Amino acid sequence: MLHNGMMGLSAAQGIFKVFDAEPRIRQATAPATPERPLEPRLSFEGVVFTYPGSRGATLSGLDIAVAPGERVGVVGPSGAGKSTIVKLLLRFHDPDMGRVTLAGHDLRTLSAEDHYGAIAVVSQDTFLFHGTVLENIRFGAPEADMEAIRQAAIDANAHDFVTNLPNGYNTIIGERGIRLSGGQRQRIAIARALLRDAPILVLDEALSSVDAENEAVIQEALDRLMTGRTTLIFAHRLSSVISADRILVIEDGTIVETGTHTALMEHQGRYHSLMADQLSQASLNNPELLDQAPDVIPASADMPSEDGGVTDPEIVPAAGLGWIGAFRWLFTEIRPWRSKLIATFFFGVTRVAALIGIGVLSALVVAAVKRNEPFGGLLVALAVVAPLAGILHWLESWIAHDMAFRMLAEMRVALYSKLNQLA
Repeated sequence: MLHNGMMGLSAAQGIFKVFDAEPRIRQATAPATPERPLEPRLSFEGVVFTYPGSRGATLSGLDIAVAPGERVGVVGPSGAGKSTIVKLLLRFHDPDMGRVTLAGHDLRTLSAEDHYGAIAVVSQDTFLFHGTVLENIRFGAPEADMEAIRQAAIDANAHDFVTNLPNGYNTIIGERGIRLSGGQRQRIAIARALLRDAPILVLDEALSSVDAENEAVIQEALDRLMTGRTTLIFAHRLSSVISADRILVIEDGTIVETGTHTALMEHQGRYHSLMADQLSQASLNNPELLDQAPDVIPASADMPSEDGGVTDPEIVPAAGLGWIGAFRWLFTEIRPWRSKLIATFFFGVTRVAALIGIGVLSALVVAAVKRNEPFGGLLVALAVVAPLAGILHWLESWIAHDMAFRMLAEMRVALYSKLNQLA
């Protein structure tokens, strides 16, 4: 009961923190009233952005202009700033300098309805709700009828597998769509975006977590989705950007190359080396690509490998750490809560001593009864020590759990801050 109570209290504190939190990004008090529909034209003008707590700028003087109906691919190594561009476009953050505009209007001056109503996003980590397939697709347009939903699923190549589910469109898919495969979840997300019918489409690594078997099916659905829309494609896979009207290569927060796929491959610069592996794989299925890049090598020497090379000093290697090293690292991490750790040890030792005292006093009471000796004083002592043991146990458990949950929260914040810098 004590443990459940502490878990409930910890959860309640987290909920109240969310209620009390002030949004970092505030909507305009007097938003602009542009003519509708908004022209699907995007621009990043001299954008500089640094994540809070980060030493260097993630984006440095970024300038991008996307014309209505244009399909623009953005590629680059991990940590180059691709995901940051998406976050600024969706106003998860505001730039430190420069501005991001939609139809010539600074996003900070637009209402949420005008801003988000013009954009549909299909991301790598598709979020599906615990509900039916129908409810998850309809989330893109709550007022849509069944015919429109079915047509969106057909265009997303999702209708066939949905009809084969136990209850068709009324099948419960579980939290985050756990009952579906990765490719199926992605097609549901594409159907949702099709139903939304926004003039601007953002594809954020939409194919990165899809296996080769589903890639062609999903790419076909994405091609339908991109038709007639202003599209930004953020990707590692060559197949996602090869047909783009223009490809931007971003590195260290700035654009280092721009052009079509063919022009960039002939240039044999950073794009050529960055996409060598993907192009080599794609060439097996499309021999025409060999004529576009005859000198492609399997991989560039300066590309980071998955299993070696660069190590992060903030990552503790587990191999060979040992018990002593593990305890040393744990005591280093727990240093901010050293007083609580000492209190936990103290209350733990005194609790054990109190429990031993209860046993000893109980034995003395029994012995006194057998010998017909007075035992009133022993009962008084027992009446004091027994509640004391309970209080000490409660204090030890409370402080230990409080310290553990706070430490876990700090570690989670540090982890997400690290991942955010690498995004």
